[in-house]
Amino acid sequence: MREDLLEAIASVDWVEARLPALDEQIKSWLDDNIEIVFVDTPEPATHDVIVAREKDLLPLEFNITAGAYINVLRSALDILAFAIGKREIVLNPDTIYFPVADSEADFVAGNYKGSEFVRQLSADSRSIIEKFLPYRGGHEGIWATHDLDIMRKHKRLLTVYVRPASWRVTGWGIGQTYKPIDGPGYIEAGNGETALGLLAKGAKRPDVKANMHVVFAPGTVLPGRPVVSAIHGFARTIRAVISAFD
Repeated sequence: MREDLLEAIASVDWVEARLPALDEQIKSWLDDNIEIVFVDTPEPATHDVIVAREKDLLPLEFNITAGAYINVLRSALDILAFAIGKREIVLNPDTIYFPVADSEADFVAGNYKGSEFVRQLSADSRSIIEKFLPYRGGHEGIWATHDLDIMRKHKRLLTVYVRPASWRVTGWGIGQTYKPIDGPGYIEAGNGETALGLLAKGAKRPDVKANMHVVFAPGTVLPGRPVVSAIHGFARTIRAVISAFD
């Protein structure tokens, strides 16, 4: 790796090295704070409802940590841009930003922050940047990293998704007493609750295991996307962009 790219790559390395710990912290919190309850239903219903319920609000620490990692990845692109600018003796270093446009039309028209910097680059460097489609509707990883870095300053990025990635209901005679829910197998009831199935009244309560996620919140660029795997994807994207200039 060329020396002038090492700081940008180190930023990506720093994030990737810390994601496993964040993943374990989130899993531990979910284990402690998602409970399975059996909700009694009035007659003439023949079954009660098995519900996954969030006990406590998601700690703000997770939101802050995810936002910080996204900021470091977005900053790595600007560090890269500054390195390229020094290589090519770009004038006005205060105008150097890695370009991310609101649309393809804006990108083509040069309507984005950093356009003056890009205009001064060699054809080869401009071609590399263009290859990565750095705009909304282009490369999802670049746009999402950019947009989430802005959004983290104005709203919370994360929420608990009380929608199971998978779940398992086990116990003696469960084939006769448990009834799955039609369709996807669950119903999101709101208020941090999700119905996972029906259990015959009076039946012995089964063992229920459900895998939940902490995800990007509604209103963000990737609503419902599990946060740790998404940031892993952003890091791979940023690494690929940096490596293209090696």
